[in-house]
Amino acid sequence: MYIGVDIDGVIADADTLFRRRMKEIFKRDFPRSKVKYFKYEECFKFSEYEFKILCNLFLDEDLWMAMKPIKGAQAALKTLNKKNKIIIATSRPPKIKDVTIKWLKKYRIPYDEIHFTLNEKHLLPKILKYPFDYFLEDHPFFASKLAELGIKVLLFSYPWNKEVRKHLEIIRVSGWKEVLNIIEK
Repeated sequence: MYIGVDIDGVIADADTLFRRRMKEIFKRDFPRSKVKYFKYEECFKFSEYEFKILCNLFLDEDLWMAMKPIKGAQAALKTLNKKNKIIIATSRPPKIKDVTIKWLKKYRIPYDEIHFTLNEKHLLPKILKYPFDYFLEDHPFFASKLAELGIKVLLFSYPWNKEVRKHLEIIRVSGWKEVLNIIEK
């Protein structure tokens, strides 16, 4: 089987680290419960100056390296990679490609291919022409678009994707244990 896997929110706990760093920089709280949309600037108020700082934060290589894997991700991916092709697809900026690969090696995350897709992740199945059996995702737009292509999407459930409409191809999951149970059936 071919399994597409996002990084942030699926393999890496980016949200926790980014909100903690934003709290340090901006000296105020950024609770997860208020992250109702994928982009922080749609959830919290930032001055123009603060927004520039926020944008630069996403290019901080040290911050990306400091992320921790989501509980169960490493073991589950090792199990899945024994019988399946793992295709990582991320919307991370190309500027942090090297640090991303370094992070994946650091945590021994197995994969067969990695693609940096920016805002075109939903086009990857057509470009690669792989028969993706599953796609593990947390972004509401990409989950919906991939499901429309007939790909079974395992949507990691977060406040920012609560509004994703029900679709036959979208299955909400609470973590990696559920992912393994579904894929290994």
